[in-house]
Amino acid sequence: MNDLNITLTEAAAKIISDTIEDQTVSDPYLAFYVVGGGCSGLQYGLALAEGEPEIDDIIVYDKDIKIAVESSSAKYVNGCVINYQEKGLQSGFKVENPNAENGDFKDYINENSLQIVKEAKIENELAKAIASDKFQFLRLGYFCLDKNSTYENLIFNKTVGLKDSWAKEVVKG
Repeated sequence: MNDLNITLTEAAAKIISDTIEDQTVSDPYLAFYVVGGGCSGLQYGLALAEGEPEIDDIIVYDKDIKIAVESSSAKYVNGCVINYQEKGLQSGFKVENPNAENGDFKDYINENSLQIVKEAKIENELAKAIASDKFQFLRLGYFCLDKNSTYENLIFNKTVGLKDSWAKEVVKG
């Protein structure tokens, strides 16, 4: 997707530029990505990064700010406007996505998202889990207990996966 369009409002660009100026980093850029939000739908992430973006990231520029978008996030963020709102304790970045309200939410579900592991081995303590508990399963990601889970049939939903940096090292060879 070479025609990716991301817009920063003046307020967002000023905050980002000021933050970059306050840092002592080389080759700074704004990393923009999407993470699954469970029941809340898509959630957006912004981070100040430095150096070279990942090889498959898509690079766009707006208001002289370099923005790197994860290639897997590109189809969800095209046309987004990143704004910064000053609202006291509620101040922060807000992503306005004109595409988020259009279409069926099922269009945004990863076709590989349902994976059932029937013979998984877990710690005995997880049988005491309650709905508000959150867990990190090593090398996999963060999980929460499903509302349909029972003592006899535990169901955990992945909320955020972990990046696999090892796979990238193997590819670099």
